[in-house]
Amino acid sequence: ETQGIGQDAKVRFMDENVKMPVTEDLLGRVLDGKGDPIDDGPEVIPDEERDIQGEAINPSSRELPEVLEEFPELEDPQTGDKIINRTVLIANTSNMPVAAREASIYTGVTIAEYFRDMGLDVALMADSTSRWAEAMREISARLEEMPGERGYPAYLSSRLAEFYERAGRVEPLGMDDPGSVSIVGAVSPPGGDFSEPVTQNTLRVVKNFWALDKDLGIDKPFL
Repeated sequence: ETQGIGQDAKVRFMDENVKMPVTEDLLGRVLDGKGDPIDDGPEVIPDEERDIQGEAINPSSRELPEVLEEFPELEDPQTGDKIINRTVLIANTSNMPVAAREASIYTGVTIAEYFRDMGLDVALMADSTSRWAEAMREISARLEEMPGERGYPAYLSSRLAEFYERAGRVEPLGMDDPGSVSIVGAVSPPGGDFSEPVTQNTLRVVKNFWALDKDLGIDKPFL
């Protein structure tokens, strides 16, 4: 309704968002976009009113506390020792600064190389390189660099190659035993589209690639 409103009308902000009246009585009712009943049912008497904006729950923020609580309790089935005792866990969540998210891959592989040079065999799991690539894309956009395919930086392929090529077996100076780093990187192509840049550039450099069937991914049989 705009009757009586002119170009000289004054607007005053009420410092609050639109609120939605809610109650259990809404179950089974038909509402319009504003939350008003449009069926022939009785008047809805709300129990409370809630801000329609709400607060987003970051999926990574939900998952991280679970990882920190559950992972330390995992045991090696062969030795019975706590897995955390020989693991370095690097938290890389989407609510962290983009520079920290971009650097996390390098943090992980550098730590892995340190233990490799001690003559140990190290397994590095990166989950996921897709998030790492998204962080690179965000930084590249802020720097106003020339974008490549789908907005990713033109150097995406070389960064992925440099990361995976840090895997391998070496004989550290002064050590009796050789050490190694094995890298297992997870790729999360949006919509299962294997033609997207991160997946394609990963396929060009890695020696083995296991793909989860799209139908299995939808069914989530492992959760």
